[in-house]
Amino acid sequence: METAAWEIKLFGLVQGVGFRPFIHRLAQRYNLKGEAFNASSCLTVCVEGSTTALAGFTRSLFAEPPGQAIIDSYEITVKEGIGYKDFSIVAGKLESGNQTMVASDTGVCADCLSELRDINNRRHGYLMIGCSECGPRFSIMNTLPYDRENTSMARFIMCPDCRKEYEDINNRRYHTEIIACPACGPQVWLIKRDGSVYSGRGHDVLKQGKILAVKGLGGFHLACDALNKAAIVRLRIRKRRNDKPFAVMCRDIETVAEYCFLGEKEVELLQGKVRPIVLLELRPEVRLPLNLAPGLKSLGVMLPYTPVHQALFAGDLKIIVLTSANFSDEPLITDNQEALNKLNDVADYFLFHDRPVVNGCDDSVTSIIGSEILLHRRARGFVPLPVRIENDCQSVIACGGDIKSAFCLLQGRDAFLSQYLGDLAYLENYQRYLDTIARFKQFTKIEPQVIAHDLHPGYISTHYAKSVSNGYIIGVQHHHAHFASCMAENKVSGPALGVICDGAGYGTDGSIWGFEFLYGDFAEFERLAQLEYMPLAGGDDAVQNPVSIAFSYLHTLFNDGGTTAARLLRPYSTDSDIETIGLQLDNKIGIWQTSSCGRLFDAVAGMLGICTKVSYEGQAAMLLEAASKLSGAGKYRYGFIDCNYPYRITVQSMFEDMLLDITRGLPKEVVGGKFHATLIDMIISTVVRLSGEKKCKQVVLSGGVFQNRLLFENVVEGIKGRGLNVYSHKKVPANDGGLALGQAVIADEVYKHVSGCNR
Repeated sequence: METAAWEIKLFGLVQGVGFRPFIHRLAQRYNLKGEAFNASSCLTVCVEGSTTALAGFTRSLFAEPPGQAIIDSYEITVKEGIGYKDFSIVAGKLESGNQTMVASDTGVCADCLSELRDINNRRHGYLMIGCSECGPRFSIMNTLPYDRENTSMARFIMCPDCRKEYEDINNRRYHTEIIACPACGPQVWLIKRDGSVYSGRGHDVLKQGKILAVKGLGGFHLACDALNKAAIVRLRIRKRRNDKPFAVMCRDIETVAEYCFLGEKEVELLQGKVRPIVLLELRPEVRLPLNLAPGLKSLGVMLPYTPVHQALFAGDLKIIVLTSANFSDEPLITDNQEALNKLNDVADYFLFHDRPVVNGCDDSVTSIIGSEILLHRRARGFVPLPVRIENDCQSVIACGGDIKSAFCLLQGRDAFLSQYLGDLAYLENYQRYLDTIARFKQFTKIEPQVIAHDLHPGYISTHYAKSVSNGYIIGVQHHHAHFASCMAENKVSGPALGVICDGAGYGTDGSIWGFEFLYGDFAEFERLAQLEYMPLAGGDDAVQNPVSIAFSYLHTLFNDGGTTAARLLRPYSTDSDIETIGLQLDNKIGIWQTSSCGRLFDAVAGMLGICTKVSYEGQAAMLLEAASKLSGAGKYRYGFIDCNYPYRITVQSMFEDMLLDITRGLPKEVVGGKFHATLIDMIISTVVRLSGEKKCKQVVLSGGVFQNRLLFENVVEGIKGRGLNVYSHKKVPANDGGLALGQAVIADEVYKHVSGCNR
C-alpha cells in the first residue's frame, strides 16, 4: 500500500470553531496519524497514511467542516514522513505572515442550555457554561493563535473533570478552550451597591423594581422590569437618557410575538447564533409603557444570548429593559471595579462574573426591511469577521468618521471593520479607538501602507490620520465613501449611480452635503444632483433644535412671510428667538450651507411640532417617520433646476404646500406621509433621469436616512420597477458605521494610480 505524508494549511475562520477536534475525529475515521495545531496565520494539519486514506480525509475535510468555519484557502504540501505513532492536537505555534481570522462571540447553544437545566448534570445552574459551538471568542482574545493561554480564560486552571473532557476525543468539549465548570471556572455573584453579597441571580430584584447592572459577553448592561413604568423612569433619570429608546430582552420568541409583529426572517434573526437586537414593529393593541420608546412605533428586541441572561427570567418575568451601561457618548464599561465606581448612583444591584472582558463590544442592531437584513450597528456577533470584497488591495487603514466611529483595516480581499466605538469627541472613546486599532493590527498583522480619512478638517479621526508618521495619507469625501462602501460590499464594479442621504458630510466645496446623487467608481466621482443649499443658523448646534432649523428654512424661502408663518405655527420659540435667528441669517453670522436630507427631516419635524428639541442623534427623523402614514393623499410639489451638473432640487413649493396643509388643519400623519411621498418621488424621478443621461443601470443607496423604512422600501421598489438594479447595505451599516469600508477601497484605488502599482 502506497503511503505519504501531507501538510495541510487551512486559512480563514478556522480557530475557535471546533476545527481541531473535528480534524482529529476525521483522522481516526481514515486511520491516519499526525498532529494538528493552531498557528498565527492558519490551522496546520500534518497527516501520514495511505494515499487513498489521505485523499478521502481531504475530501471530507472540505465537505464537512464545522458549522461556523470558513475555509478561504488552503495549501497542501508533500512532506517527508516523521513516523507519527498516533494523531494528537498540540500547542499553537507563532509564525510570520498574516494572521488567521478571530471568531466572533455567539449565543449559547441548545446543548449547553439543556445541560444548564439538567439537575443531574454537573454543570446544572452554571451560568458560565460554554462549548466549541457557543460562547465568547473575540471578547476574551488577547492574541493569536487561539489557545486558552492567549485568552482571559488562562487564569482558570482546569479541574480533573474538565481536563478529562478536554482530552477525550469523544466528548463534545474536546479541546474547547473555554471549557469550565463550577469547580474551576469563572463564577457569578450578585452584590448590592454597597458591596455586600446578595443571594440570587438578579431576577428577584428586577421584580422588585430595582435597577441591575449585568456583566455580559462584551461589557455591562443596565436592566429593569420593562413592564414597570416607574423603574424605567428611574433608569432614565439615573442614566441621564431622557428620550432615546431602550432595547428590551424577552424571555422567548413567544413573548416577542405578544408585543411585536414577527415574520419568518425576524424569527430566524432573533434565534440565530448572533442574537442581535432586532428592530420590530409594535403591535398597536399591546400596552407597553410608553417611556420605553417615546413617540416610536418600533422596539429594539433581543433574546437571551448568555446563560446569565437566561437566569434573569426565572418566575413570571418575561421582558426586561437591557441597555448599555455606559452614560451617553462614553465607552462601554467592561470591568467590575469600573462598573462599581461609575454606576454606583445608577444601579441598585450588580450581577458580576470574574472572566475578564478583553475586547468590549456592544450589541449589534439590525432590522428586516422588505426581505433584506439591514445592519444599523455592527458589533457583537459580526466583529471581527471580515467583509470580503472583490479585488485584492494594498494594506490600508481607514479611520472612519467621528460620531459613529469604526475604522477598517484592509488587505488583500479582507476588510476588517472594528466594532462600534462611539463619538471620538470624548477622550475615553478616543483612547478606546487607539487601543482597538492596536489590537486589530495585532490580530490581522496588517501594517498599513495607506491611511484614509474624512475630508472634514475638524474630525478627530482626520487629526489621527495626519498624526501617523508612516504611510501615504489620502483624504476621502464623506459621501463618496458611503457610495464606495455600498459598492464594495455588493461587489459592484463601477461606474454606478449613488443616492446618498444622510445628516452631514464635508463637501469638496466646503459646504455640508447630505442629499446627493453621485456617479462614478472607487477612483473618482461626479456630483450630478443635490438638494438645494439651505442655511443652518448656529452651525452644528442647530441640529439640537428642529424648530430653529424650520425657521431658518422658512425665513430663507419666504423672507418676512417665513417669520410670520413661524410665529403662527410654532409656539415653541419666542419672538426673541425668531428675531435672533433672522438677524443671523440676514447678516450671515455663524451660517453653514447644507444640502442635508437629515436637516430637511428636522425642519419638517419642527414645523409639525413632532420634535422641538433633540436629545439623541436622529430623533426628529425617527419621530417624523413614526408619525407619518403613506396614503392616497398624494405628494407635494418641488422644483428641479437642470442647467448643468449638479442639478438642484428646490423645496420652496414643497414648503408652500406643507404650510397650506398645516394651516388647513390636516393631521400630522397625513402631512408627514405626503412629505415622505415627495422624497420618494424626488429620488426615483432623479435616478431615472440620471440613469438615462449616463446610460447606467446600477444604483446604490447609502447614508443613514435609508434606515427609514417608509423611504427605503418605496424607493427600492420604485427604482426596481423602472428596470434598474438597486444595491443597498447588508453587511455594514448604511450610516457612518460603514463609512470606513468605503474610505479604504477608495484609498487603495487612489494609491494604485499615484504609485503606479498594478495588481
